[in-house]
Amino acid sequence: MKQFETFDMANGGLALVLEPVAEWVQFPELARKWAAILNAETVSAPVVTIDECLLDVTIDCGEFWITYDNWQHGIQLEPKEKESNHIVLSLQKRLQMAYTRPA
Repeated sequence: MKQFETFDMANGGLALVLEPVAEWVQFPELARKWAAILNAETVSAPVVTIDECLLDVTIDCGEFWITYDNWQHGIQLEPKEKESNHIVLSLQKRLQMAYTRPA
């Protein structure tokens, strides 16, 4: 996966790749970094377990997790409900514009 790509989740939501490559130990720091960049309100402290990490956040009235898992080896934004897909797409567009440099 490439940074800022989306992929379909089992619940019908669109996950947004924030960090295509990351290490488990980096999660708390990177999750807080992305929460700040996304202007997210943090609902809880980062939860870090052996096989999954997540940070519960709200963005534009939508409920999300910033997650890391051993299968993806990256960090993504995942909506709790597919009704928040429009927020994901809006964030994707904003991030692509902000982080893409003209050739």
